[in-house]
Amino acid sequence: MAAPTSSAKRVHRWTCKTVCCLIFVVAFSVRVGLIFATGSYLHPQQDEVVRIATSLASRGTFADAYCDGCGPTAHAAPLYPILLSVVFRLFGLGVTGTFAQEVLSSLLASLQYALIPYVAELCGMPRLAGLLGGALGALLPINRWVQTKGNFQYALAGLLCVLVTMAVIRTWREQNFSGRRGVTVGLLWGITLLTAPQFVIPMLAFLVYPWLTIPSARKSYWIFVSAQVA
Repeated sequence: MAAPTSSAKRVHRWTCKTVCCLIFVVAFSVRVGLIFATGSYLHPQQDEVVRIATSLASRGTFADAYCDGCGPTAHAAPLYPILLSVVFRLFGLGVTGTFAQEVLSSLLASLQYALIPYVAELCGMPRLAGLLGGALGALLPINRWVQTKGNFQYALAGLLCVLVTMAVIRTWREQNFSGRRGVTVGLLWGITLLTAPQFVIPMLAFLVYPWLTIPSARKSYWIFVSAQVA
């Protein structure tokens, strides 16, 4: 086995928390810088989720996804429009509100990349790999509109995907299938599904996988599954 390089040794001396914080600062700075550079907040886009959030903020109704007065809607999952409506209540529906919306989206996207080193560590990968992955994502906002505009729930859904993956991997590694852990993971899955219901398929796959691969945990696994579903 090859000896670790000097750069790998230096990275290993950094704590995972330090690496994550550094990546977050870089990612957030890059994205907020792009918001100012492009002036995107000066050009609001009234997409369906933004319209629902505007309706919630101004009239208290989950409605008008397509145009004013078109009525109640089930077009979008509820969590992100509710969160966005809080932003609009605090900062208004004009340019300031749009700027706050874009900063929120940038914050959520930056947290995704900041957590990559921790995900790498949970997966047993070298810390340098996590640092490189997070740094590349932080410095290269290829999907800039998706990450910074905030018109849809993509940034929040991506962050929740990372968080729930971390929780599931940690549970598998520790083989902690207790009822308490089930409630915690289930709550996280619930928040994720309220943001992006399409995650129900990965959730079912994550539920089945330990049953097939960890026979020793099958007796207690039903309690874990029941706590998640509840």
